Amino acid sequence: MYVVYCQNKPRSEYIVTEYDAYFEEVQQEINSRLTISDYLIKPIQWITKYQLLLKDFLKYSSKAGMDCQDIEKAVDLMFLVQNAATT
Repeated sequence: MYVVYCQNKPRSEYIVTEYDAYFEEVQQEINSRLTISDYLIKPIQWITKYQLLLKDFLKYSSKAGMDCQDIEKAVDLMFLVQNAATT
């Protein structure tokens, strides 16, 4: 899902540009300091945060002597997601 979201980012930027006045109106109506573009970038930023969180989880789980096989798979998967999303 993240990969498709990232691949569609240029399309969403185009739509935001085309309907800029509408999105500004909505922003004012909901009294938001953030623009629609600010909200649209957040899922992309979370990809890196998820990866860092999982790496820390792996590190501390390993130190605690826990079985980390599933966590290692999750770290690897997020690495693949990040690479696929940015290419």
